Amino acid sequence: MLTFNYRFKSAALTAILITIYSLAAQTPVLACSGGAPLTINALIKDSDYVVKAVPVELDDVQQNAILHVESYLVGRPGPEYLLFVQNSPIVSQYVLEGMTSGADCIGFAPDLIPRRSIYLFLHHRDDGSYVSAGTPVNPFVYQFDSPESTVGIFPESSSTQDQNPQVSKDYADAESGIQVTEAEFVRTIVEQNGKPSTKPIADAPYPLYAPLILVTTNGTQYELPIDGGKPFKLTSDFSIQRQKLDPLWPYGYDDAGECTDENCVQYSSDNLNIAVQTNENTIILRWGTTIAGQASLFSPVDTIAVWNNNRLQVYSLGYPRFGGSPFRDNFIKLIGEINLGIPFEAYRKRAAWSPDGRLLAYSDASGLWLWDVFDSNKPRLMIPKTGGDPVIANNFSPMGRYLNISIGEQKQTLDVLTGDTFPDGVVSPDDRLLLAFGNGELQVCSFAPQHCASIQEIYVWVFNETGERTAIYLADQGVQKAVWENKYHILSFVCAPENLEACVVIRSKVQYLGDWWNEQIVYGSDFALDPANDVVAVVTHGKTIEIGGTTYDLTTSIDSDIATIEWLPSLFYRLDAR
Repeated sequence: MLTFNYRFKSAALTAILITIYSLAAQTPVLACSGGAPLTINALIKDSDYVVKAVPVELDDVQQNAILHVESYLVGRPGPEYLLFVQNSPIVSQYVLEGMTSGADCIGFAPDLIPRRSIYLFLHHRDDGSYVSAGTPVNPFVYQFDSPESTVGIFPESSSTQDQNPQVSKDYADAESGIQVTEAEFVRTIVEQNGKPSTKPIADAPYPLYAPLILVTTNGTQYELPIDGGKPFKLTSDFSIQRQKLDPLWPYGYDDAGECTDENCVQYSSDNLNIAVQTNENTIILRWGTTIAGQASLFSPVDTIAVWNNNRLQVYSLGYPRFGGSPFRDNFIKLIGEINLGIPFEAYRKRAAWSPDGRLLAYSDASGLWLWDVFDSNKPRLMIPKTGGDPVIANNFSPMGRYLNISIGEQKQTLDVLTGDTFPDGVVSPDDRLLLAFGNGELQVCSFAPQHCASIQEIYVWVFNETGERTAIYLADQGVQKAVWENKYHILSFVCAPENLEACVVIRSKVQYLGDWWNEQIVYGSDFALDPANDVVAVVTHGKTIEIGGTTYDLTTSIDSDIATIEWLPSLFYRLDAR
């Protein structure tokens, strides 16, 4: 079983002191109090590293940052750049949604300021990021405005003896706090550590913004840490441990019951809600609220669809920003239900929510329906079932106008307003264009007027080790995979039909009259886009990945060649990604 490096061992034994900052006014509000600080010596022992660093990149709520390390006061020389996490993006969303009044001790940490030197006591986590060591009573960040400015530290242990002496010696005497200048602060740490400070490793990889999941041809799953460390296997034990380290686990998740079957836990897309299918007919939501049902599906906002025998029900989960306390019994309300045709078992969870959480496309024995769950009118039958395979909703387009559907093996794109159908494909982020590819051909289609144009002159250039071009292939019919990078550009994975080993990732710009601009990015066998951070990872060889110009050679770290890659959620909070 893997062991996590979340070693807040003293924090678990103290009450919590957190200063919560309002995002708009940045006014500190005291949420909780109590506990005792650690001595400077205990902080050093409880840390993997102590660094002097400067934030050079910040997330959109100034909670997490890429740090440029100037020196390592404690710990072996580490990377020149590292990702420092003050708050999980889940916690940032929790606070922005108004789900905390401060009484739960969840809130924003003080803003990080770009290009301002700070000192940090750090733990290194398995995902490759770094978090503050010590208790929340100690400052997470130490900074000096001038050579004369001071910070408080605690050099002496408490004289109070606890039943566990090993624990009590970690705590400082409340009367022993002193104020020190920057020079005195650094000198104290160096003297306590007994070793001089060191410079960082300049050629270490620049941190990623999210971990990467690798699946090998043997079927083994690995996680590539964001600092480029050795990938580690994702076991079931690891997944259970990580789930219980979710920042919201103590705030309602642990009240949702235990799973008895595989995949019985479902999280909402923003990770703020949980539904646990504890038995065949019982679903438990946050705070232990129980509803009847055999399956459920969260909307992107504050509702959940529940299949309960021959009924489809929709519950509201509250809207904290509008006022009130979320996730309590009186906020989980049934807002609508309809009777399903029989048989119903085959259609459970075969549904899709629109991005705004208002429209639910679902199937029953009569066909495909569209239901405005906040409207008293009955659902609208979009496509009647005429025999054979049922019509199944797969997913809505980014702005909710179009719906991808399946009828057996055949897929189509449905205009939910007009009922018109278009080829199977991926709708652009602005709902203006459709990216469709089949039989190796890549097309971009407009909806009105309905017109499709093939992306042409896609070439695969082959070079030898000296950089000399040895071959060129026209690969217009060799598209294996394609996604929208943004509303202007497409990323596609293309192989030359004459040489299936000659494969590249291509960036194409959508331009007027089909005058395509194609850029060959890198050779590879698969790619994954992190849209929140606009980062592309490419499997360039069997066990090699290239990300942003950095090559990660995993030859000695994984059991076989890489089959697929996928990004995990970003550790940087991005407002435009939500």
